[in-house]
Amino acid sequence: MSRVIVASEYQWASFKNQTDLIVKVLAENGFQPILAKKYLTQKHRDPNQNVIIFGSMISHNTKRHAQLFSFYGPTRIAYLVAEGPVDQNFHPPSLYSRYITIANSEFSKANLEASGFRVDGYIHHAIDLDLIRKARTDPMKFDRPKERFTWFVYTAQTGVRKHPETFLEAFRIAQRKTDYSIGLMAISALEPYLKPDDKHIINHARFGTLPYDYVLRFIAGGDYYLHLTKSESFGLPALEARALGKPLVAVRMPPTTEFIPEGGAFWVPFKEVKAVGGYGFMEFLIHEYDVKEAADMIVQAHETRWKYNSEYEDMRQKQLERIEEYHYKNLYKQFADLMK
Repeated sequence: MSRVIVASEYQWASFKNQTDLIVKVLAENGFQPILAKKYLTQKHRDPNQNVIIFGSMISHNTKRHAQLFSFYGPTRIAYLVAEGPVDQNFHPPSLYSRYITIANSEFSKANLEASGFRVDGYIHHAIDLDLIRKARTDPMKFDRPKERFTWFVYTAQTGVRKHPETFLEAFRIAQRKTDYSIGLMAISALEPYLKPDDKHIINHARFGTLPYDYVLRFIAGGDYYLHLTKSESFGLPALEARALGKPLVAVRMPPTTEFIPEGGAFWVPFKEVKAVGGYGFMEFLIHEYDVKEAADMIVQAHETRWKYNSEYEDMRQKQLERIEEYHYKNLYKQFADLMK
């Protein structure tokens, strides 16, 4: 049985989920995966091993893994994440020349290529549809403070890419326009951005502290997923919402437009794109949008939920169309095929 060393930033929630699925599909296709962390504790190491490096270009760990395993083989794959231009002084493209380089989206691929990298293709992030189906049949129940109350949910980190202060401003405007008939429930770290007089805006739990099946049930309990982040390399929670049949309010930006159907979201246009320094190794491409336009889309989503329920149900069905393509057994089999 061929062995595969999987080098991943395993401590990050999204990377952990995807690493687990990659490891699982490799095992199901006849390989023996071993995490790099465990492999490196062995006294005797055989460089004649297949390798997959999985990481973001904002991380020094990605570079460290690329250096460490660049002479391993016979097959080397680098599955790379890039939200913007990469610093070539820190990540010299030549370091990755020995690898089959795969991006996690067309958007990441374009960012890497613009930074001088050779990119052989892209493979979107995958989901476990078996877990998704369980969550759909057992969604979390949120109390509705009044009749025809709409819950929006958000499950992601905060920070320079997410800009929670912007989407919270838009949400507060929409709340006033709807006489506080909408609420936002989050698994995140919104506390520093909340105001004393905020109503129906609740940080349910800290991001990364809950079991994954709980998070899926949480998304399944909402009416909409609020995806007004400004920079993503993919945006896994948006895909999870799609698989759970939840329409989005989202910025019409790549890579969200790559995997969310046109009819599956209320789209907010972006006005301009700014390159903002990330963590020194890569810039983030920030998609700026108008908060009033975003508020109008949130209001429209709320009205559709209760006044035009058939349209709301149509949006839910559009989200579910062709979702089988994103099942990890289908999508991540490409990694196993590259190893053969």
